[in-house]
Amino acid sequence: MRKVLCITSLALAVSLSLMSGAVFAQSSGNFAAAINTVKCQIEVNGNLTGGTNEFLTTTVKTPNAKSTALQIGASLAVGLFTDTKATGSSSSTANAKVLVHVRMCPGIVQECTERTPNVVEVAPSPVVYEQRFQKLTTALGNLIEGCLVDCVPESVELLLSTLSAHHFNFPIGDVGGGDHTLTLSWETTNTTDPGTGVGNTATASSCVGPGVLTVEQVKTFSQSGGITF
Repeated sequence: MRKVLCITSLALAVSLSLMSGAVFAQSSGNFAAAINTVKCQIEVNGNLTGGTNEFLTTTVKTPNAKSTALQIGASLAVGLFTDTKATGSSSSTANAKVLVHVRMCPGIVQECTERTPNVVEVAPSPVVYEQRFQKLTTALGNLIEGCLVDCVPESVELLLSTLSAHHFNFPIGDVGGGDHTLTLSWETTNTTDPGTGVGNTATASSCVGPGVLTVEQVKTFSQSGGITF
């Protein structure tokens, strides 16, 4: 009787172990990543060097199930440079911005861009990862002109406004089965307005790098609330 009981217990343990392994395998998902190691750097004079204009792209294959979702992560190091100079009574402005897009293209494609058929912009894309607006305003010259009566006070005003998000998650549900190409891309917009002051200058620049794009296949369940916007 003891031998039979031991054999039965051993068989049950093996069965439970195999069942546990099967459940784990079903609950695990595919994972893919793309990495760019080119770095932005600040030189001794404050100017930016390095960075990259390349996009990041990767492909993941998912099963044909309604509960299949993708968790996309986009991390970027971003550098901004702004320099404004104003003389007399004038102002100059500089604005530097990096706008990030995460896009998904169902099916096997060589690249995934805004022009690819059936492309999906994954919410909340596009996202501003870094932006700085800088405005320098001066009211100077009274002392030089020898003002004695009704003088306007001398003043220097520097205005800065910033936005920042170095990492964002981009979840998307019900992606369906097959291959999906994911692309992380960015747009740099640098605008300046030196104003009308003699000798005024304005400079703006930006750089991106390094960066990491990750995508993980996950499942959504009704009791968890799914994905809402």
